[in-house]
Amino acid sequence: MFKKLAVSLAIMLSAILIILLNVAPVFSGYANSFEIYHGDSAGQIRTVSYIEYFLSGKIKGEGVTLKKENFDLDDFLRDFKAKIKVSENIEGGVNYYAYSRKIPYRQKIYGKTVNLQIFVGEQTVKVGAPMIYGSF
Repeated sequence: MFKKLAVSLAIMLSAILIILLNVAPVFSGYANSFEIYHGDSAGQIRTVSYIEYFLSGKIKGEGVTLKKENFDLDDFLRDFKAKIKVSENIEGGVNYYAYSRKIPYRQKIYGKTVNLQIFVGEQTVKVGAPMIYGSF
């Protein structure tokens, strides 16, 4: 009886571990904490750790803030196999909207389907999938 229970628990724990390893935050290669979006407004944004990410429930989007000095736009786009669809100069920096098949979220902007927004500011880079919620 104990042996069957131990085997069953081992199988369940293995399955959970496989799921957790294959469902990582979009920007897990870039930061240790992430913003997650539960709704369509800035009031529904939380900053969470990697572990909290998995316990967060239904997530509608993700974001992260990076230091500009450590960021290369071309490398970032290459990592996600993303193509820029729209770019615009706005106060304080440049805003890019791109699309990547590697990112599960989708949004329509200027009539184009995008799922990656990158704002390159003077000192920081803010990235969101499908968009950046809140401020730059």
